[in-house]
Amino acid sequence: GLKGKVHGTELAATLPLRLLSKSLDGFGLVASAALNNGRLDDGSDIPGLSKNAYQLTAFYEQGGFSARLGATKRSAYLSEDRGGSNTLAAVNRQPVTLVDAQVSYDFSASEYRQLKGLRISLQGQNLTKQNEANIDSASGQITQYNRYGAKYMLALKYSM
Repeated sequence: GLKGKVHGTELAATLPLRLLSKSLDGFGLVASAALNNGRLDDGSDIPGLSKNAYQLTAFYEQGGFSARLGATKRSAYLSEDRGGSNTLAAVNRQPVTLVDAQVSYDFSASEYRQLKGLRISLQGQNLTKQNEANIDSASGQITQYNRYGAKYMLALKYSM
């Protein structure tokens, strides 16, 4: 089988904004970046490896309330699709930027005993309705185009 090497750098940081001003207590940022370079022994790209991936999340957490808004950006990468006669064909998955959000409230500090185990959350994924395109590596033609909408989830959790 083929072997390969990946070289890269990954950076991550969390910044509670109260370090800048006490009035920003509860607000913060989380950021990361991954910069990769890799090849298989035959000189081809490594499937699934993006050269660049970035993530930025802004958050607020205070008194049981939590809110997050995040974006993830990933550069193009090599993948495979099933072709004719059930063969595998190399495709390039196009760059994608996804935006997600979550808002929740934890009632553990509630003055009402019955609410103390309750947590309610609303989550939205792919809020910008990012679509996905796969391009055949040999011909340059779009082989698959997926239209995705946003997805929303409401969760209620009660612990005794």
